[in-house]
Amino acid sequence: MRSQDILIAVLQVYFLVMNVTVEREYCLGPLDPNSSTPFVQQAVAFGPNNPLFVERPEWLVKATCAHAYIMWAFYVLTFYLAVTDGWARGPLARVALPLFLGAKLYAISFYHYIQFTSHAPPPNLVPYWAAEGPYLLNIGLLLNKLVSVASGDGKGAKQQ
Repeated sequence: MRSQDILIAVLQVYFLVMNVTVEREYCLGPLDPNSSTPFVQQAVAFGPNNPLFVERPEWLVKATCAHAYIMWAFYVLTFYLAVTDGWARGPLARVALPLFLGAKLYAISFYHYIQFTSHAPPPNLVPYWAAEGPYLLNIGLLLNKLVSVASGDGKGAKQQ
């Protein structure tokens, strides 16, 4: 497995962990600083860097819930493709992955647009982008992977 595939796989594990911990608890109500759910206390402590997340507008709660309960499938698929070098295989990589990636790109673009044009933009950009950066890195890595495989430059990508 190449280093890029390892990084992609590790990112998917990170996203899945956030899906089943912080995001699912966020769906149920405001994050509890005394929660025993992994990473929730850290998310609460991070709150001042993302005031809109703390405010919990209805659209953000619904978007977070959709992300927590739907996008896990995208992360599982991407993890599978990364660990099996399945980037050039059938409809999973050629159809499902670009569709999921497009949805993710649209959602994250909308999210950041709203964040920075809202009444409560992130006050501290370094910690904000440190938390959001893995999602953007993942999108860039996957776009690069899909383009390289489609152009035939995906060295080592298995062809059917």
